[in-house]
Amino acid sequence: MAITYDSHFNGYPIQTNKEKNQGCYTDILQKLQNQMDYMTKNHSKVFQVSLVVQYPANYSKTPQQKDFSKLSKNLKRNLENNYTIPKEGEKRGKSRKDKDGNTITSSHQVDPSIVLVPEQHNPGKSPHGHAVIQVNGNAKRNPIDIVERAKREWGTVLGVEDPKGLVHYCNTNGPGHHLIDRNEDFEASIENAFLHSSYSAKVSGKSFRSKGSWKVIGTRIPKTTENEK
Repeated sequence: MAITYDSHFNGYPIQTNKEKNQGCYTDILQKLQNQMDYMTKNHSKVFQVSLVVQYPANYSKTPQQKDFSKLSKNLKRNLENNYTIPKEGEKRGKSRKDKDGNTITSSHQVDPSIVLVPEQHNPGKSPHGHAVIQVNGNAKRNPIDIVERAKREWGTVLGVEDPKGLVHYCNTNGPGHHLIDRNEDFEASIENAFLHSSYSAKVSGKSFRSKGSWKVIGTRIPKTTENEK
């Protein structure tokens, strides 16, 4: 489990401070780089949202890593389908229709990519997760839409009817969402987005994982794009 205290990782700026002994795990940074490289290579616009996912204070079950795995899998499917967000009283969203009732087929796929990092700062506290979600910015760039979908899927995983307050933006050192546009300040927007996402790779909070559990959960990236820059 290699740790870096450098200010950059493979050219990307990261949140470290050697004087304060604040480092980042390189394997998590590599996952984030693979995500960034794949998405920016395949889409002219990439929209990134960083979220914190928490358990309810009065949660009666034992938190498990499989909860985060289910969230990643279900949220990816939700974003891929891109159905409307269910209204009050509805269990499921619906396909999008035009005014004549015909199904709207978008020319752009959402193509979601998710990196989710569980954390637990001490054994007496419930774990939480940091999720870095990237989608095709030509298909979706509404952060509220993504947050609402994450809330619904997390509530389903936990069996909680009202997941209000359990999913929110990670606003540490910057806004919780970024638009990366290949045609406008491309390098600067990539750097800002990656710097923000690198917070999830920080060493702090990773010491109390259960034996055999994954340090990072994420969407599988095609091997041909891994380690490219």
